[in-house]
Amino acid sequence: MERKRALAALLCGILLIVFITSCGQEEKAGSPTVTPVPTQVPTIAPRAEPRVLVPVETTVSVEPPLVTPSAEPPVEVATTPTFRPLERQSLAALRQKLAAEIAPYGESVAIAVTSLQTGETIAVNGDTVFYPASAIKAIALLSVLKDVEDGLYPLADVEEKIVAMMTYSDNTAADVLIDKTGFDRIDAIIERVGLTSTLFCHGFDFLAYACHTPNRMSAIDANRLWQALYDGKILADNYRTLALGYSALPEVRFIFAPEGFLVAHKSGYVDEYIADSGLVIGNGSGYAVSLFSAGADGAEGLAQELTEIVFAWFFGATQAIDGG
Repeated sequence: MERKRALAALLCGILLIVFITSCGQEEKAGSPTVTPVPTQVPTIAPRAEPRVLVPVETTVSVEPPLVTPSAEPPVEVATTPTFRPLERQSLAALRQKLAAEIAPYGESVAIAVTSLQTGETIAVNGDTVFYPASAIKAIALLSVLKDVEDGLYPLADVEEKIVAMMTYSDNTAADVLIDKTGFDRIDAIIERVGLTSTLFCHGFDFLAYACHTPNRMSAIDANRLWQALYDGKILADNYRTLALGYSALPEVRFIFAPEGFLVAHKSGYVDEYIADSGLVIGNGSGYAVSLFSAGADGAEGLAQELTEIVFAWFFGATQAIDGG
């Protein structure tokens, strides 16, 4: 009898254990999953809207295609082109022709032309300082590529913004790049090249109010920048080639050149300001040209006309200069 009671007690104990275990499993399976809450939540402070101190261009939001740095550069640029001989008296004649065209506009229009073969520069109102609008973004491009060359960060971190800034003149992308490289590094480029009339102290979107003085630049300074880039005085050859490739991307161009010529440049335009500055290379010749305008009627057409005269001189159509 005692044996039967012990057996029954054992059986009840086993059943009780099974029941408790089963209930525990069902409770565990039915319990909700708790996601850990972060101890710190980042906050975004609203940006104050300061009063407008300088003109800014319209921001364009884009998702442009990338230029792959590990592949071939965006454009092929000859490192040591062979230039045809230049006649210095013709260069003087070129300036005379340009001066005659600009005379009706007074100091509201400036142009500078520099031979990439001889380094000789001619200019009309070349030292006059203008608001360069987005044309000054070329300095930001070179500063960022200099950072990449110096190993401060990889090209992949900034490439999308570079393409947006250079292709569409995207102001937000430009300010991201300006903020990343910093005005100290930008100033180092300006000082290294010897841009004595240039001030670059504000951006175009969230950095548009970084200083109380508008950016400024002269046509001669702009030519110095592009000539220094071409001569390899800013970047090593591989990054120099990348810079020229990115500078061939802008969709808006006031510098005249037929299809098939490399035009590495950066344009700018806002309100009454028109600017374009860069290099034209091809057919065994090349030059830097910079044009700035403030308040001149028909400035876009004038820019095309003046830069077509320059192109005609460098590539053999001398009748455009001689009055033909």
